Amino acid sequence: MPGCVLNAAGAQFDVDAFRGDSPWLELASIFYRGDTTNLRSRPVQERSGLAVGISDSDQDDLETQIRDATEFLQEESAEIERLAAFPGVDSLELSIGLFWCRDSLCQFHTLPSAFLRLAGELGVAVTLCVYGLSEDEREAEPGASPNGGPAASLADSGVREGPPSVS
Repeated sequence: MPGCVLNAAGAQFDVDAFRGDSPWLELASIFYRGDTTNLRSRPVQERSGLAVGISDSDQDDLETQIRDATEFLQEESAEIERLAAFPGVDSLELSIGLFWCRDSLCQFHTLPSAFLRLAGELGVAVTLCVYGLSEDEREAEPGASPNGGPAASLADSGVREGPPSVS
């Protein structure tokens, strides 16, 4: 889950035509419109696309992912521009994975302006994907923050219940 991935997709994206001339041939995972998925919410792929792993850090480390993504954007800018302009591509994004800090109400993650500017100049959106922890992970190290990011603690907040539900 943690790690950084460049995703491109579109309903009319001919991913095989793009990949045929791409140096990312070995790096990219491919999916096709109409393929079945393992998701109840979306049992069939609605678009074709590719995913290129940029940072395979096993750690929940935002700094490493940003560094790796910045290097990738700089070194692969010509190929990213080709991908962004390729017929049928209607979304291009970097997904950065983090885990939710244990026992926290909120988290703050600042993305460097130089990184955001570089991604924006190439037409690449940036998505932070914050994953929840399982009960086992929460019980293993209560109070620990796996990504080291600042977080407001539940214990220090005076809050004893979750947020109110919206009906």
